[in-house]
Amino acid sequence: MGASMKLRTRCKPLGCIKSTVTKLSKKLFSLFSGVDIVRLIHFRNGSSAIWSVILVYIAYSANYAACYIDDALVLSDGVVGFKDDYAVPALLATVLMSMIILRKLIASVILAIDALSGVVDEAPVAESIEQIRRYVLLDNLSGRRHFSMILVFLFTCFSVMQVFLPIFGVWLKTWALLPAEHPLPFATAIIGSFLVFVVCLSNALWYIYVTLTRIFYFLHTNSVAGRVSINPLYVNGDGDLSAIANLILFTVSLCGSGVIFVIAWVFVFGADVWSLIGTTLYTFSLVAVFVFPLKTIFSVLDCGKAKLLHPIEYEYSFHMKEISVLVCAQRSSSTHSRSDDIIKSLVAVDAIHNIYAHINSISLKSIGLFSISKSAFVSILPLSIWMINLLYSDDIRTFILGVMTWTVSR
Repeated sequence: MGASMKLRTRCKPLGCIKSTVTKLSKKLFSLFSGVDIVRLIHFRNGSSAIWSVILVYIAYSANYAACYIDDALVLSDGVVGFKDDYAVPALLATVLMSMIILRKLIASVILAIDALSGVVDEAPVAESIEQIRRYVLLDNLSGRRHFSMILVFLFTCFSVMQVFLPIFGVWLKTWALLPAEHPLPFATAIIGSFLVFVVCLSNALWYIYVTLTRIFYFLHTNSVAGRVSINPLYVNGDGDLSAIANLILFTVSLCGSGVIFVIAWVFVFGADVWSLIGTTLYTFSLVAVFVFPLKTIFSVLDCGKAKLLHPIEYEYSFHMKEISVLVCAQRSSSTHSRSDDIIKSLVAVDAIHNIYAHINSISLKSIGLFSISKSAFVSILPLSIWMINLLYSDDIRTFILGVMTWTVSR
């Protein structure tokens, strides 16, 4: 009986902790599942991305002021002060670049959805495109739920790494993670980190996710089935395909905006085995993000060309049969009217042949989609930086350190 009571007494605190964590998780999820919270954080247009950059820079200016007040600009005993933290300029540059790219990606996503809406005739397919639009803009329950899941995950990671671990003293020794020694910089750093790693990162991940799993997946499945085909011929030479292809550039560029961190890390800390593993995985991720949409673009282009060439082939066959009939008729009776009809048919066949050859020669390069080559360059950039640093490490590291030292000392 006594042993049973002791066992219950020991298990009770564990049960309380489990119950508390469960209730906290439910409240956290319900908090982020609220329409107002989600819409407040979600970027519906590119201007929201620019405003987020402004807020991030204001927050880090407040960080600098807090470190100045709390004498945390330069610290000793192995603790990194604000001016010695090379991650700050790299982070601010990454946020600026990524949000500028995200602004363009948001506009390209809307343009791509509009382009798809204009090339479908079947009602179910048109309804699917409209569902994608509502999903991207969080106008349906599924979109809000999935975006809320991203928010909950990022907020949990942010809370653990930026709040709980520093409070218990199990983390890095920097100006932003010392609540006991420097409470004011710690408090202001929470605001800046929340803006970067929850607000900005959640929207970046969301638009990368919807571009790959909604737009390009929709294009891939429906172009193979023949339900969607985009006309590669257009009055300005680009056509609706350019709106789709720009998604590749902005998606890969947004994923590759973290290359600034790679430059700072590799050039400052050297090209070791761990940095090689990290840059290799990063490069393969970018290549994967580049290859799948590119394959989809080729599939859509082939389907669009096939849809254009089919009636032209029929017209060509019709005129060739007509010429054969006219030639046979001319042999039986030599009249000038027959010769004129043959000449007209030959002119028509020649024109059809030129149109057929022009359409058949259309490629991604011929319609001016230079974003493909830019995307390929971005995807191989991380590993290239590691190799460059391996060959020219000393000179480049000295230059990068000089630039960062000058930046943080301003």
